[in-house]
Amino acid sequence: MSQLIYDFTHYQFLINALLASVFASIILGLLGPLIVVKRISSICGGIAHSALGGIGVAVFLGLSPMWGAFGASIASALIISYTKLKGSQHEDVMISVIWSLGMAIGLIFIALTPGYSQNILTYLFGNILLVTNSEIITSMLLSFLVFAIIFIFYRQLVVITFDEKFTIVRRLGRNFFFTLLLILVAIAVVTLIKITGMILVIALMTLPSATALLFANRMGTVMLWSVIQSLLYCLTGIIIGYLLNLPIGATIIVISSISYFLLLLLKKSRCCLGNGQ
Repeated sequence: MSQLIYDFTHYQFLINALLASVFASIILGLLGPLIVVKRISSICGGIAHSALGGIGVAVFLGLSPMWGAFGASIASALIISYTKLKGSQHEDVMISVIWSLGMAIGLIFIALTPGYSQNILTYLFGNILLVTNSEIITSMLLSFLVFAIIFIFYRQLVVITFDEKFTIVRRLGRNFFFTLLLILVAIAVVTLIKITGMILVIALMTLPSATALLFANRMGTVMLWSVIQSLLYCLTGIIIGYLLNLPIGATIIVISSISYFLLLLLKKSRCCLGNGQ
């Protein structure tokens, strides 16, 4: 135990991993409930996987991969938002196209970049132990940005999440706030790529919030518990993955999934006992 404490207080890569978990948990906890209640996880998947296209182009051009991921995610969010708000019958097709096209472009450009192909697993499955100091600063700024936006527009985002038709009737800026929500999702994707990778990012964006929704009803309470659970899952996954030499991103997802199923069974058992009485 003492050796573990020493490692996590003296090795910079472990300190960076802990800091990345804190900032990512803030974003996950605040955005996750909106995503789960709005039922837009498939949209989040399309945005997340399209980021690989931006990463591939960026590394081919010698630019920062994170800037490429950010540009591709924002562009995908805007395209999907436009398609959905126009009421297109091809919304699902558009999400699938963006999902697959983004990954295909990324794979092609990464393959064309000499000596870079082996690093693709970092973006597909994540490696929080490789988070750099500059990425920590970026994550911190993005977490503050997401917090500020949700704090300022909390009521509007909650309303459009629960009752989109109401925002249309009352002219509360439905188009703007839905697009804003997807842009926040794009920001979350960029923050989480190094932690879980784009393949597993959807799970971490939804599982803590889905778990919190089992036992809480008010959105503010759900967000608070989502932040706490996201941080708990990330920290536990980092420690177990580090000690057992396991992929940390995958370990975090396994812990999140097991926790969700156990708490779901607990809730159902309580309901059965209550009905029996």
